[in-house]
This record gives sequence, C-alpha cells and structure tokens, in this order.
Amino acid sequence: DTNFLIIGAMDGVKHDGTTPYVREHKEWTGLLVEPVKDQFERLKENFAGYTNLQFENSAITNEAGTMEIKRIPLQYIGKEVPDWADGISTLKDGLLIDQYQNFMVKEPVNCITFKDLKDKYSINKIDLLQIDCEGYDYDIFKQVWSEGFRPTIVKIEVVNISTEEIDELTNTLSEYDVRRIGDDIVGLLKQ
Repeated sequence: DTNFLIIGAMDGVKHDGTTPYVREHKEWTGLLVEPVKDQFERLKENFAGYTNLQFENSAITNEAGTMEIKRIPLQYIGKEVPDWADGISTLKDGLLIDQYQNFMVKEPVNCITFKDLKDKYSINKIDLLQIDCEGYDYDIFKQVWSEGFRPTIVKIEVVNISTEEIDELTNTLSEYDVRRIGDDIVGLLKQ
C-alpha cells in the first residue's frame, strides 16, 4: 500500500497532477490536507466513497492555533479574476494574491503543526509527499523532514519561496534525484 500526504489539496481536482493517480489506485492510502473550508468541502465531495482516504481541514504551520488566510472567494473565480486564482490562498504577504486586493478576503483557518498532524493520524510512513501551500511550502517540508520522514517521492511547489530556500531544499534532498518541473521541485529517492 502506498501512503501519501497531500498538503494544500484544494478541491482534489484543480491544479493537481497527483490526485488522478489517487483515483486510479484505490489501494493507496492517504491524507489530504486543506485549510480553506469551501475547498475542503468540495475535496470531500470529490472523493466521496473512497474509504482509503482521510481528510484534515487545517493549515500546517509552525504553531497550533488559528490564523487568517487570504483567499479569493469562489464566486469571483473565472469571472473577475483568472480561473487559476482559486489556487493562490496563502498565509503569507507579498505574493500574487496581493494583486487581487479588491476581491481578496481573509478567513480564519485552523492551524496545526506537522507533528500534531502526524500524531493525530498515526502517520508512520510517507511514500509520496506533495506540498502546495503558496509560500509556506519549505516551512512545512522542514517540519516533515525533522520528524524523520524520507518519502520515496517529494513534490514541492517552489514558485513562492526564496532562492535561498530553494537552494536549501535542493541541498537537503541530496539523496534524491531532483528536477525542477514547472513551479515544483520533484525528488525521487535514489535506490
């Protein structure tokens, strides 16, 4: 069985190259994490009937609690803002979403640490790790790594992190065959 963890799962359909494989391989077990409430509800609807999956409606942050996420409400997507703008919700300032201030709202989201997530779901193995969290990606990766996980495949969005963080990430993944594919760094653990 393949254990996967998708952090920043959105609705489980848009902007995600991994979930088609999840649909195809019902023997895989996994956890999908999404902080934005309406996207989380869509995520659960889109995977209704899948008994191999678990869902967490939280953001993974360095401290547990509540934070405000900036996001574009769905009624503006594809109308007043581009179709892809549903995928730019973020806890960080100074990113793409700030160009859409007229449509942006702030909503409180539940926040937990990766260690708390790991304990809550008894995660002891991750074969595939995908992180797409609009600027928070490297922070989350460091938490996963510090808990001792070495997934076979890592896919981390890097378009919203600094060059220094990309270099640190690449150096950390020294035992991986690492490639930059579009907005992501993808690493395959060397055999």
